[in-house]
Amino acid sequence: MKQLWIVFFLFAIITGCDPLRRIDIKNKSGNDAVVIWTICDDMDSLYNSPFFISGSREVKFKLKSQKPFNDVNMSFGIGTWKKKDLDFVVKDLKSLEIKWKDKDVKLKKPEDISNYLYIRRRGIGNSKIKIVLE
Repeated sequence: MKQLWIVFFLFAIITGCDPLRRIDIKNKSGNDAVVIWTICDDMDSLYNSPFFISGSREVKFKLKSQKPFNDVNMSFGIGTWKKKDLDFVVKDLKSLEIKWKDKDVKLKKPEDISNYLYIRRRGIGNSKIKIVLE
């Protein structure tokens, strides 16, 4: 009977709690990397965007080649990354640029950014987006 209560309690915790929506970027390339999120120019986009965290239209993360500064973990509230939720979060972005080693990803439309992130969903209920630079 005690084991049944433990199973029930664990099930209630797992299914009853909403996970945090995250975008995690990890640099495993052995070289430094740069990730730049650029918000659209209009003021509504700027102040309402979840990427407006530095008081600037451009949010730049410099990822080192070694720990402890080789990753970025961004949180976007509670829930999972359904297509409509992802589209809503990136709708105010002008571009996403990722540079590492001899590679360069430049996405200049919200639809392209959303598609790039959507295929990288992971975790329980697709609550995380993982970008690994190798």
